Amino acid sequence: MLTVSLLALAFLAQVQAQAPPCTQETAIDLTTEQLATASVDELISCMASAGGELSWDRTTGERIENPVCAEMRRRIAAGAALTNAQWQSALLVSGAIRYHARWPRNQEYRISLTVPYWLGLSQIRVHPHNPSMKSTEIGELMTSFDGTSALIDARDARWGRNLGTVPDGVTEIVLDVEVERGKSSDLLVAWGQSEPGPVPGVLWRGTIALPFEAVESLDEVAEPVNDEDLERAVRDAIGAGLRQWGDTAQPVPYVVVDPDCTRFPVLESTGLDLRVELIKGDKTIAETSLLAADFDKLALMSSTRTGSKRSYGSASFDIDPSSFDPRDCILRISGRSDHIGLLWEAKRRWSGTIDIPWTDAARHEQDQLGSQDERLEMSTPHWN
Repeated sequence: MLTVSLLALAFLAQVQAQAPPCTQETAIDLTTEQLATASVDELISCMASAGGELSWDRTTGERIENPVCAEMRRRIAAGAALTNAQWQSALLVSGAIRYHARWPRNQEYRISLTVPYWLGLSQIRVHPHNPSMKSTEIGELMTSFDGTSALIDARDARWGRNLGTVPDGVTEIVLDVEVERGKSSDLLVAWGQSEPGPVPGVLWRGTIALPFEAVESLDEVAEPVNDEDLERAVRDAIGAGLRQWGDTAQPVPYVVVDPDCTRFPVLESTGLDLRVELIKGDKTIAETSLLAADFDKLALMSSTRTGSKRSYGSASFDIDPSSFDPRDCILRISGRSDHIGLLWEAKRRWSGTIDIPWTDAARHEQDQLGSQDERLEMSTPHWN
């Protein structure tokens, strides 16, 4: 079995740099005929992020599948044979397996797992070589009758699975990986609630090695950065307003972070782990945490952005809405690292501080919503 090492990853990056120009954004303009003649390596190079292959047309309500995903799904279902290197690339490039190359030595090591849509009904199993670490998995081998449980498990796996404590001196974490296709329930197929699907079985067994460096704290997981361009991108991501929330009779003030990775590509790899203070005069009257995350696919439906890389966060302020007067209020947004381990795309983190007048943030939010009255604010439930 082939192992992906640092050298192999560098070679993969070089191969992708030499491939025909194709990105997740430009791929959506390719025709079905063009995609059908593309090589597997070309498809992988412009593959949509696992978990982000589907979008919804806000006008028609129709579900839209990323065309590269559709072509890859067609080939996998038809029995296309990928090489070891192609499977490794597909799982890493798509983000089916995500990780941080740096991790605090005093915390259990975590990875993020997602079954890509192009795999269909499948399960990904991960077994660390080190006997002191734990195995984990995501996905199903049989169509579930309980869609809520499957949705919760998928959210939690994207959030992160614990693999245990990494022993001292380790510089790479070697994983045995199995990808197995499941079988649709005969009963659900008979009821017309599921497609029969391709023949079940193991699609790939191989080994992936993830680079690892132990650091002292979450501060060191992602490099802190700040500049004028990044501040402009963060400012564009912030919105605010009033909404009905819980049992309150009056609308409560809220704040959202909804990064536009298409307009500001730097945000694709910059983590936004934020502290938000609501300030009136010289006094902080409320504060909350805000995280631009992508692990909850239902929550992502609240985003107004259209790119294939999306993240979203929302929070209400704990304040008596009857006494809230937005006039002269400002939002103070500060970058931090408390939850950076949950932002799997973050190779760096914004560490600056900006002040945004409440009226500006509210106006920007209305511009983003357009004709919508409010954001959907859906989320995957948590079991108590």
